[in-house]
Amino acid sequence: MFKIMDNLEVVKDFLQTAVDNTVGAVESTHNAIANASFRVVQQGTGDSEKVAAMKEKHDATVSQVYGAIREVNRSLGQLASDFFESTEDSVQAAKNMAASRSQGEKAAE
Repeated sequence: MFKIMDNLEVVKDFLQTAVDNTVGAVESTHNAIANASFRVVQQGTGDSEKVAAMKEKHDATVSQVYGAIREVNRSLGQLASDFFESTEDSVQAAKNMAASRSQGEKAAE
């Protein structure tokens, strides 16, 4: 049972890393496209203050959104690890109780 839990933990870690790396790549691409768009808008309007204010709001929002996605990923990973650990603890407790019961029955004979 523990080998299965160990394997699940490895798979969980792999998936968590893959999600984090993907979020980082998507965020970088998003920012690159947005930066190019803001440059074009600024060149077209000439109003650098207004464009800078819009870009600042955009960047803050993007940072919050991708940060929230990363936090959910971390939280789900921790939840899975806690579940695996509690399952392992439950299995071990059941084994200990069965062994204790078996020893008690042998002593009573």
